[in-house]
Amino acid sequence: MIKGVNRPSIFYDLVGLAHGGLVSVGRESDSTIRLDCPEVPFLLSRKHARICVQPDGSLVLRDLNSTNGTYVSRDGEFLRRLRPDESWELKRGDLIGFGGPETIVARSEAPDITVPNPFLFRYTPLDDDSESANNSSAEPQALVTIAGQARSRKYSEIDQRDHEDMDCEEASTSSHDKECKKPKTVVTAKDIAALLANHLTCSICHDWLAGAHALTCGHMFCGICLASWLTQKQSCPECRKPTAGVPVRCRNVDNSISDILSQNLVSPSSKRERRRKELAWNEVGEGVLETWTTAMQQRRQQAVDTAAQHLSSLTGQPIGQAAVNNVAQAVAAAQHFRTSEHGGSVNAARRANGGVGAVPRQGR
Repeated sequence: MIKGVNRPSIFYDLVGLAHGGLVSVGRESDSTIRLDCPEVPFLLSRKHARICVQPDGSLVLRDLNSTNGTYVSRDGEFLRRLRPDESWELKRGDLIGFGGPETIVARSEAPDITVPNPFLFRYTPLDDDSESANNSSAEPQALVTIAGQARSRKYSEIDQRDHEDMDCEEASTSSHDKECKKPKTVVTAKDIAALLANHLTCSICHDWLAGAHALTCGHMFCGICLASWLTQKQSCPECRKPTAGVPVRCRNVDNSISDILSQNLVSPSSKRERRRKELAWNEVGEGVLETWTTAMQQRRQQAVDTAAQHLSSLTGQPIGQAAVNNVAQAVAAAQHFRTSEHGGSVNAARRANGGVGAVPRQGR
């Protein structure tokens, strides 16, 4: 089992929780071991790591190319990060740090502070941990064991129903149909919700969209997240294309996400966090929209004035209102063209220039 180093009351029976020889670790609600901490939210990826139970009973840890990595150490050595293609066989006393080493940086409104990693565990085989188990609280162990047994029973019932459905289907089809028929994959509501989460997640906060707004490039973000971002940069956080218009509210997207969350397919903490962001946006949204509109008008007017001054310096004559209107139309067309055509080239050039100004990879 693995037991928390900084939180000793938390420990998991890996063998008891395994289904099909696998134990998944991550932030997703359907992970075998779901790890999430309010003090360091989104430290773990949705699919962070996997522990495989080998035929001989040994356990092998693998990182699933997570954003913040999985760290391991043995015999008092320093924790090091596992490579995505590296397998680590767990031995008694091994340290495992999901999302970081012994300490991590907690980012907040205040200056960054260093805190102990809440997801630092020590591995101990169950047959070697009788003394530790007696000194620990029996209730958490019982809960973990019961949860593992319930999970195993649930998956066994699902497998049994799948076999029964396949038997009935084979009995009702002809031999020719059997040869042509391809095996069907059972897709659950949680599978669909997990798939939609990949497309309905804000790449700034890495959570469900709340008060969704779309930029001119088509990428969507939370209203609150976008308001904070656009005060610093006038480009898309995902593709780096410059913004050429006021962000547009996507109410249908918000309604679709609300329908998904109402079906109890995600964790309660995800629901609470999204509700908090929705309430925050409802309080400040109108003022933020006015700020966006005013800022966009000022940017365009500044571009028109600059272009008119440049044209006047070239001709040596003052520019009339008709010419100014033509310049304004040309500026608007140039901004649209730059957004739709040149944004990708600009970002590619930034990456080629040693990564200066390029977008960092977002966590999953």
